[in-house]
Amino acid sequence: MGKRKCKFNDQLKKEFKSFKQCDDDYNVKCTVCNIIINISNKGRISLLKHCESKIHKDNLRSISNNTKLTTWTVCSDVNRVSARELTLAYHTAYHNFSFLSSECTNELLPLLFDDSHIAKKISSKRTKTEALIRGVIGPFGLQKTLDEVKDTLYISVITDCSNHKSIKLLPIIIQFFCKEKGFVNRIVDLVTLCDEKSETIFENITKTLVKFDLEKKCIGFGADNCPINFGSFQHRGNNNVFSRLRFFNENMQGVGCSLHILGNAIQKIVDCLSIPMIAVFFKIYEHFSIHTVRVEGLKEISYLFFIQDISQIFNMASKQLEYSATSIVETLVIIEDIILRLENRI
Repeated sequence: MGKRKCKFNDQLKKEFKSFKQCDDDYNVKCTVCNIIINISNKGRISLLKHCESKIHKDNLRSISNNTKLTTWTVCSDVNRVSARELTLAYHTAYHNFSFLSSECTNELLPLLFDDSHIAKKISSKRTKTEALIRGVIGPFGLQKTLDEVKDTLYISVITDCSNHKSIKLLPIIIQFFCKEKGFVNRIVDLVTLCDEKSETIFENITKTLVKFDLEKKCIGFGADNCPINFGSFQHRGNNNVFSRLRFFNENMQGVGCSLHILGNAIQKIVDCLSIPMIAVFFKIYEHFSIHTVRVEGLKEISYLFFIQDISQIFNMASKQLEYSATSIVETLVIIEDIILRLENRI
């Protein structure tokens, strides 16, 4: 009768955790040395002999000095800490705070909440906050927008060039109808421009639409009424953004800025007024200065939400107009000067 072969049973598995069973019960693999050992003859003795060998001990020493990332112990609070770091990053982006503000915020949290072990583990300063916004929050928001657009048949694209110091920026916004939210506006790209030529703007718009597979859904273009965007007031001409988009999609519809149209109309009408401008100005001041609700309504539809005290602005303007001529041109100069000083203060 032949000798019974030894197997890698449950008892040996518990005792020798660095060994893994192979395809059969008689061969095991040492995960430290990456070699296969036959235990059919001596069983436990074969494993002990290998563990006492110089090769195995050297490999164990090497592993202890170079711990793998997968063997690191994960903190049980890592998800809670990450959630709070993401919340702080979102708060920074939502309120347009400087990334520098996250430097002191990160140091204040453990001092303000000294009884919280989570606050002590938060380490999200400038570099990490920027990385979270660019690498996590931004892509998540963009993907959520693209998921909403999937079920939409038509969209319109809206742009408006802006300067940030010496940098020319082109935000590309899409507008579409959502069953749950109604009409929504979502920014899908922010492009840095080398110039503000119509072909440059057109190329960046089409590049963004193609990148997100939206070119076939786009049927509208919205921007201000400058010649670069629409050409003449009748949307004629070939060397403007709208005409180029029409070649891209012949069903494209152009929508100018209604506020620009209203402003131009008022500018033309005011020239025909026979009443003194100072009277009009005081009427406007009287209308808004009495009721705070009216001031709040004005803030919602104009750039005056930057102004903390609207009464002070009207008083300053009225004093200037009181001691000057009240012609249209001179009044406009005074108002433009006030607006310029406000913008510089902002």
